[in-house]
Amino acid sequence: MKKYLFVSAMLCAAMMSASAHASDGTEPDRVQRWAALSHRIFGAAPLSPAGPAVTLDMPAQADDAAVVPLTLRIDPAIHAVGVDVIIDDNPSPVAAKIHFGPAADPTLIKLQVRIDGFTNVHAVARTADGRLLETSRFVKAAGGCSGPVGLGGDDPMLNIGAMKMRFDPVPQPDGAAEATLLIRHPNYNGMQFDPVTQGYKPARYIDKTNIQYDGRTVLSMETDISISSNPEISFLYRKVKDGAFDVRIADTRGGSWNHVFPADR
Repeated sequence: MKKYLFVSAMLCAAMMSASAHASDGTEPDRVQRWAALSHRIFGAAPLSPAGPAVTLDMPAQADDAAVVPLTLRIDPAIHAVGVDVIIDDNPSPVAAKIHFGPAADPTLIKLQVRIDGFTNVHAVARTADGRLLETSRFVKAAGGCSGPVGLGGDDPMLNIGAMKMRFDPVPQPDGAAEATLLIRHPNYNGMQFDPVTQGYKPARYIDKTNIQYDGRTVLSMETDISISSNPEISFLYRKVKDGAFDVRIADTRGGSWNHVFPADR
């Protein structure tokens, strides 16, 4: 995913300042930018409006640009096999490429992302029959890429790679169950200022996540610098008796972690 990192931090800051005058995300320059960006990512493959089949819920104005909640809902009728999350004006726009496995219920995904300036956020669902269905939201935010990292003054590197899982006891209408994976990781993107060295923290972020349940893949995910620090990932899965989760993550500095969670504990 590093090939999409084609805008420098300085250019990112300039775009953030210029975008402060934007109103609703439909300006011609934004439309042109998306056309160029989508062609860079998807090539000549046509993108079609998703309509109600894919919905992207985000705040119109972020309370904290470094931790912006994102909820994707996908109609099961389109048989999604994956979805890409793209933040048009971030320095590395492709925030996440998610691939659904046989243990997934791909109708709900929740993430937290960084947003550096007023921007359109796109979600592009990939279907089993090869279609690309696109939807978007315009979000007002500023400075999320360079926002500070940490939890209540703790060292952000403390217990790096530690994981927890939460389970929602209330089943979904279709019988699926919801789980949330919490990962301890600063996800440094190379833009956080270090007051000790007077430079910038070297980039080190999670780029691969794989979640299996009962021996089958729920989802695999490639992520980049736009994912928030200490990320939380919520998803649906098809529950079976005595199933367990096997979670594996890796980061760009060679770190890798594995944890097994019995479901509903």
